[in-house]
Amino acid sequence: MGNKSLNEKVTLILGAAGKDNMGQVMARRFAKEGAKLVLAGRNEDSLREIADETGGVLCFM
Repeated sequence: MGNKSLNEKVTLILGAAGKDNMGQVMARRFAKEGAKLVLAGRNEDSLREIADETGGVLCFM
């Protein structure tokens, strides 16, 4: 497998609203690698925090 870049790729991350859960870890990593993020979750405050940090777009469930 080659090294594939996430630069300019759009990713949907479900469950990104939990505090320091796998969704937030993935959001931070993917944002660092240049991906554009769509973040979904049920906790609005937590979801806004990670979206502000990563530049992601929010999608409330």
